[in-house]
Amino acid sequence: MKQQAFLLALFIQLLTTECFAERHRNSTIGNHPSGNKIAVTFRIDVTDLKVDTKEAFSIGIRGNVLPLTWNDTYPMTDKNKDNIYEATILFYLPVTELKLEYKYLLGTDAWENTGNRVLNSTETKLVLPVVHFNDGPPALTDEHVDLKALYDEIALMDSLLFAAYNSQDVEKMMSYFDPDLEFYHDKGGLTNYAQNEAAIREIFSRQQNIRRELVKGSLKVYPVKDYGAMEIGAHQFCHEENGKMDCGTFQFLMIWQKKDGEWKITRVASYDH
Repeated sequence: MKQQAFLLALFIQLLTTECFAERHRNSTIGNHPSGNKIAVTFRIDVTDLKVDTKEAFSIGIRGNVLPLTWNDTYPMTDKNKDNIYEATILFYLPVTELKLEYKYLLGTDAWENTGNRVLNSTETKLVLPVVHFNDGPPALTDEHVDLKALYDEIALMDSLLFAAYNSQDVEKMMSYFDPDLEFYHDKGGLTNYAQNEAAIREIFSRQQNIRRELVKGSLKVYPVKDYGAMEIGAHQFCHEENGKMDCGTFQFLMIWQKKDGEWKITRVASYDH
């Protein structure tokens, strides 16, 4: 009976250990047990860092790809006692490329006073150059934050403009254009507001099934000082012809002016037809 109890306890211990190991494996590979393994060695020279006591000193990494997180510090060690702390981390990924953002952390709450460091790599084994604390990329400024807000604003205006196009709402669509519009087409030449309105009405009158889609990843937005923004991208137009959808992808540039809180398109260049 004692032997049976011992074997049962041993079995339970082994099962518990294996379950824990399995949970750990799954957590470190983001639930992708068959993913690609990438080993990265991080190195940082702390010679210039001023610490009160050697015993209290610690440095580590946090990031956005498991096993790194932004909440827990992955510790680094100075095995050679040369003030260069290292950590080799295994990343298990469902894709071939590691796209990592990370920062070094001194102690428990002293982040680097920089932007996130970025690592994009398909190498299976990588040893990074030695870096120093706070020598990462510049932190985002108010200007960068404004650029992100501008991008989102113009992306929204683009979606509203062509939602009107896809629903064949001429009045709504033309409301986004300035009356002094200049439209440059590489095949059709220069046209104005009235000519474009007439052309759109003519298209809608003979095409019931038409659609415009922005090509994913193509949109770029740049500020125009004291005026508005420049939108550059690629889009696909599709229409039904002989019972089949006929599609073409073209390039475009639109100049948006913000006046009295409203965005209007003043210039358009449509090309690569």
